[in-house]
Amino acid sequence: MSIASAKILPSPIACCVAVGPPTVTAANDDKVRWSPALAAAGGSATCPAGWGRRLGVAALLLLLAATLLLYRLCYATAGATVCAPNSAAGRLRFPHTQRRLPAAIIIGVRKGGTRALLEMINIHPQVMRASREVHFFDRDENYRRGLEWYRKRMPFSFDDQVTVEKSPSYFVTPTVPGRVYQMNPSVRLIVVVREPVTRLISDYTQYLEKWAVERRPIRSLAEMVLRPDGSVRAESKLVKASLYQRHLKRWLEYFPRAALLVVDGDRLISDPLPEVRRVESHLHLQPYIRQRHFYFNSTKGFYCITADAGVQGKCLSASKGRKHPDAEPALLDALYRFFAPHNRKFFRLMRRNFSWPIGD
Repeated sequence: MSIASAKILPSPIACCVAVGPPTVTAANDDKVRWSPALAAAGGSATCPAGWGRRLGVAALLLLLAATLLLYRLCYATAGATVCAPNSAAGRLRFPHTQRRLPAAIIIGVRKGGTRALLEMINIHPQVMRASREVHFFDRDENYRRGLEWYRKRMPFSFDDQVTVEKSPSYFVTPTVPGRVYQMNPSVRLIVVVREPVTRLISDYTQYLEKWAVERRPIRSLAEMVLRPDGSVRAESKLVKASLYQRHLKRWLEYFPRAALLVVDGDRLISDPLPEVRRVESHLHLQPYIRQRHFYFNSTKGFYCITADAGVQGKCLSASKGRKHPDAEPALLDALYRFFAPHNRKFFRLMRRNFSWPIGD
């Protein structure tokens, strides 16, 4: 049988989608398109009636499905950082979104678990977080650039989403509470605290790593926090950051207690969900985050975000969960005794107890 007399029935995609100039068969006036298979055989094929319209509808449905999937990955889950690592720089923007000043700020505490909390609440589809610490309110050179500069460092968000920023040094910088209040007196504030001595040692551990990288002389923990007579140096930067009630008093001069949520950073390590749910409530979000969103990483020693239900799996970097150096028992005892009365004041101030030493 010759090609001219045979009825060739190619696939609809071959005849209707393949690229090439249209031709007309000798037998009828049906429009056809060139296909590689037919060219090799020296013939052409007719497109079944209606196939072009069907393929067009299918293509539109496929495009819609891809758009919805992209939205799900990039805006409705923690996968936003994968789909749009530079979204804060304006490289990806969905319609009806805009950059907004943060409605919530994680103000501290350094080495309290602020990064862990930010990643955990970022699971919520109503949360959009700034990927980097902006340091707008605590650095004069940034603050002088104005709120518009600050706003441009925020991610794009929809009207019903909450933009969250974190910079732990806000907590201890005296000028910050007033500056934040001037931006928005209704902003929601979050502070993550850990047992003060544990936080102090974690802070010192980070100094050790920094000194090693910069090849600077190593100072002992006792040298940094104790005076020659063995008393605790309250003016030490390591010690001051753990005097939570002193810093919180400054914030409460501007904001009501209801505007400031204290999160237990130690529980974020051992059992994060109850604390995360408190944050959802504080931000007026519908409950969304569940236990299935977390799993315990025995190697790192803390909870990570599981790759489940459309959420991208994530564990904090190797810089988190560093092994703490051993401290002399006498040094630890001096620190526990020093912080005990300050812990009691903090509990009374925030009307919440923590499982920290408070002395007799």
